[in-house]
Amino acid sequence: MHWRTAAHLRDLLMESNILPHADRRLLLYERWLAERLTAVEDPARHQLLHRFATWHQLRRLRAKAEAGPLGRSPTHEARQQIPQGDAFLTWLAARNRTLDQCRQADLEAWHADNYATRRPAQPFLRWCMGNGAMPRLALPPHVIKQDQAGRGRAAAGAVRGDTAVIAVPPPWRSGRGRRTRESWRR
Repeated sequence: MHWRTAAHLRDLLMESNILPHADRRLLLYERWLAERLTAVEDPARHQLLHRFATWHQLRRLRAKAEAGPLGRSPTHEARQQIPQGDAFLTWLAARNRTLDQCRQADLEAWHADNYATRRPAQPFLRWCMGNGAMPRLALPPHVIKQDQAGRGRAAAGAVRGDTAVIAVPPPWRSGRGRRTRESWRR
């Protein structure tokens, strides 16, 4: 039976209260995850990604699903984290390093290539650091490149060539985010 047919049949059975209700997006994510992890050939990478998915992602997604239906965003983010975590492990292996041998320079070099694409691996990297699978290192801040004629000159301290480089700390480190009544009046 095709997976879409099975998903439709499961939806009908849940609507009829024959099967207990389960979040459809969570079920589809679990199916995707099983297929994605079978594609990982290296047993050590497979085990690490499976542990991350089980103990971090699925636990978080199930808790959100209990509170209400999952939207597209949480499962979409989770679907980006697994391939990028795998890409980092593959990239590190190509540099003849294991995860426990990872250095700060390795993290920075990997993120420098394409920050926007690499960023989804950060929850995986934080989880690895928190579980002792890799040394505790600082994840690089978000770097924005802007052209000279634009907003970059005013915001950046220094301009290099045609490009201004601005380091933007995460909102939780910059003091922005929550505003008090007094800060709105200024």
